[in-house]
Amino acid sequence: QVHLTKSFIALAPTNLAGTRAILQLWQQSEASLLYISTLSVFVASDRSEGAFAENDELEATRYILGGYAQTKWAAERLVRRV
Repeated sequence: QVHLTKSFIALAPTNLAGTRAILQLWQQSEASLLYISTLSVFVASDRSEGAFAENDELEATRYILGGYAQTKWAAERLVRRV
């Protein structure tokens, strides 16, 4: 169960482990992968001003508020490493 008020620890099995499992399945196949995040991680961060592009670097973010945004940020980092 995913909820915006849950902690990073509570959401990691869903948002991080789920993303990791999808990436592992994808790497073993010849299929294409389209990853769509359900929340812009910059909205809940110190970078919440201005416009952002799909290829903006996540590493420039200093802090992210809330477990949901934190796990989505970490999941997007996993996807970008592949």
